[in-house]
Amino acid sequence: MQHCFIVNPVAGQAGSKKEEKLAIALAMDKLGLPWEIYVSRGVGDATNFVNQYCRHHQDEVRFYACGGDGTLNEVVNGAAGFEHVSVASLPWGTGNDFIKNFSDQKAFWDIGCQALAPASKIDLLKVNQRFCINICNVGFDAQVALHMAKFKQMPFVHGSSAYGLSVLYCFFKKTAYAFTIELEDGQYIDDKFLLAVMANGRFYGGAYEGAPKAKVDDGFLDLILVKKLSRRRIPGLINIYKEGRHLESPLLADVITYKRLRSLTIRSSVALPISLDGELISATELKVEVVPQIMNFVQPVKERMLSFDHGKG
Repeated sequence: MQHCFIVNPVAGQAGSKKEEKLAIALAMDKLGLPWEIYVSRGVGDATNFVNQYCRHHQDEVRFYACGGDGTLNEVVNGAAGFEHVSVASLPWGTGNDFIKNFSDQKAFWDIGCQALAPASKIDLLKVNQRFCINICNVGFDAQVALHMAKFKQMPFVHGSSAYGLSVLYCFFKKTAYAFTIELEDGQYIDDKFLLAVMANGRFYGGAYEGAPKAKVDDGFLDLILVKKLSRRRIPGLINIYKEGRHLESPLLADVITYKRLRSLTIRSSVALPISLDGELISATELKVEVVPQIMNFVQPVKERMLSFDHGKG
């Protein structure tokens, strides 16, 4: 099996790429496994490279997304649907939320363990024509993701801290979005919302457990809707949401809707801000469906995924 490391040159901390490449070389040479490194050249380049590689090489290959959730999203979009391909995540970015779905997150940093670990089937979300491995957000959360980049550039601000600062910034901007949701059974939900989350995984924003019941291999997407809230209510509810207690909290019972579905469609008269694993798009119509067992994802741990034991970790 060939091992191909996709390195995002702008992910993680500046000046660390030389050390990361050296770590790859030392680990793979020690194992005696064939390997190569590809440095992505811009947005979308990793997806194009991986997809072309999969089409022109029929031997088994493992791609390592060396970066954050955005890098993982690009690699997944290039690799989805190819049975001879597996994907691993080396969490070298500032946002690494998807690996929080697994019981031993430290093992993801071990290159040798990643190279030798088995891959298991997981689901993906298909959002219009793109795949999403973790979470698709619409509304307030997507705006937070949009502005998060500016806070990441501040000294000593990374991950959840940047997300928290962006939440505060967006609190004083638009907080209500009008759209209609058509569920798979033909039911419609039409209202103004603070946010909508379509989840395969549980975490986003560095530390927010927005979809506490989501499982990456159950054949369903989790839909969490939060109706429009007054600004005075939002601050007191942020920690409840962050800790994943919002689905049961009586303080949010009047504004929370939770459903497990296989597909849905969101429509709006104006373009909505949308985040796919932290990558931003906009659209007036969004069709989201779960594609079961489409991705071979590497689990560098002996234990099974949290999704099987329903635990919190």
